[in-house]
Amino acid sequence: MTKRLVRELKSGEYGEFVDIVSLAYPGMKLTTEKDRANLEKRLKKSVRESEGDVSAVGIFEGEELLGGAVYYRFKMNNRQEIVPMAGIGFVAVSLLKKKEHVARDLLRHFLEYFRGKDYEIASLYAFSPEFYKKMGFCFGTRFFCFKGKPSSFTDYKVKSHLRYAVLKDADKLHRCYDGFARKNHGMFLRKKKNFEKSLKDGAVKYLVYEDGGRIKGYMAFALKNTWKENFLREQMDVHVMIADEADVIREFSTFLNTQKDQIDRIEVDAYDPDFIHLLSDPRDGSENLRPLVAHQVATDNTAMMYRILDAEKFIKRMVKGRGKSECQPFKLKITDNFISDNNRDITVFPNRAAISDKGNADITIKIDIMNLAAFLTGVMKLQKLHSYGLIEVSASGSKRNSGGSNPLKEIDDYLGYNVYPICLTPF
Repeated sequence: MTKRLVRELKSGEYGEFVDIVSLAYPGMKLTTEKDRANLEKRLKKSVRESEGDVSAVGIFEGEELLGGAVYYRFKMNNRQEIVPMAGIGFVAVSLLKKKEHVARDLLRHFLEYFRGKDYEIASLYAFSPEFYKKMGFCFGTRFFCFKGKPSSFTDYKVKSHLRYAVLKDADKLHRCYDGFARKNHGMFLRKKKNFEKSLKDGAVKYLVYEDGGRIKGYMAFALKNTWKENFLREQMDVHVMIADEADVIREFSTFLNTQKDQIDRIEVDAYDPDFIHLLSDPRDGSENLRPLVAHQVATDNTAMMYRILDAEKFIKRMVKGRGKSECQPFKLKITDNFISDNNRDITVFPNRAAISDKGNADITIKIDIMNLAAFLTGVMKLQKLHSYGLIEVSASGSKRNSGGSNPLKEIDDYLGYNVYPICLTPF
């Protein structure tokens, strides 16, 4: 069997990759030559203008292209520290090569490539969450799709700071986003040109809250017709709402309330389940009712998935960031079926803010790479992982009969994170 090779696509190979994508993702509706040519043009432009942050790769067997993907290089807010984040998207395999482990080999290259570039963590949006869980990715960010009536939003009788953004506002929009991203765990940094491109494209409208010459919040939305027989029936889709100040939220709420004469429903993709408290009637129009008279108010959607590439470096970064602590030493017995170098024991010494591959500890936690990612990114606490039977914990010495103390709570308080990650960057 010819050895498979993963490399960057040459200019003349993009068309073949797009053909593979068109069959792998029929929902993209790349049915005509023009559609495929436009995607090829967009991919080449994205790579060319990315300043090295985006690359298109193919997996080859001899001269035959079996599939491909797009690699991304991001910067992520991880616990208020900006760290490199690897991303992969557009994973597509030729229909003729299905069930021949092409996607697996492509993912292995992605993980090993970025690990070799000193990236400690990777992310993706999964076409098949089950497939990527087997590769060591954990469920990460979530979106709650609310679909309330405009009248459910409170009318605060004020919207004097609102206006639509124009192209020259790209810098102000970027500064607003950047401030939000640097305050919120999980967010990716973006560049000014991302907003320039979106404003030029015009697929969404940007409603901004401006005060004193500064944009303090914005909402990106689009309108769509909801009834073929009546062009006046519309829905508003709010794709992004960045607003973490009360005055901004009140004026956006007023704006949404005043659309009730034209808009049937307002669909909001929210990263915060507490968004429900902004609605007087949060029911989503489905009329679905669960036992105990529980109304459906939103759909809960898993979005980004995370994977740790280098467990030792990532844990060392976390421990260093936490500083010294009175938490007792503990050992992590890590298993990874994909990256063999991650199969190791790491003992954490909180009193020294240090780690070692040697040394003893009274508490030992057996954890796989997927659940380690869930713990270290703030998705799940160790106590919850243990109660679900997803990790194994053993105690020795003084901790074996420690009475009422809870060593997992101590470790959660020390190395866990109380903030769930959010991310608003599609790729």
